[in-house]
Amino acid sequence: MMREIFALSLVLVLASESAFATTVLKCGTNDPFPDSNTVKIANCGEPPCFLKKGTIVSVELKFKPTRNVNTLTTKATGALNGGFPQPFESVDGSNACDYIFDVSGSKVDCPLTKDTEYIYKRRFPISRKYPVTNVNVHWALVENNEDIACFEVPAQIKK
Repeated sequence: MMREIFALSLVLVLASESAFATTVLKCGTNDPFPDSNTVKIANCGEPPCFLKKGTIVSVELKFKPTRNVNTLTTKATGALNGGFPQPFESVDGSNACDYIFDVSGSKVDCPLTKDTEYIYKRRFPISRKYPVTNVNVHWALVENNEDIACFEVPAQIKK
């Protein structure tokens, strides 16, 4: 009986984690990531992601730098209805090193080592002053204007 309860619990945990995997595109392409668990956006499995004003949204991004990285900055913008990208307040331009974890879940800090897998975990507010609109989200971790990790996803800002 205990074995069945454990097995059911494990299935439920795995199912709840996969429910957060989000289909996103590699920046500058129309190609999704080969690993569907690369990006997780809370309550968004398939785009468009609904971003409700006045709420907090969590984002997780698994990545492996292709070189050693000393510093990371978050570049988070949204192009409203195909227009010019606008920054997400309190996220765009912030220090991404404060939100990096290793695969076991332990907090790490920059510098990051080439070919080592990391997880960036960030929670951010959807401002009440954002307009209700469609938006193409561009989320990147950058060093010296070079993308170290990046994804794009269509979203809708809702009331």
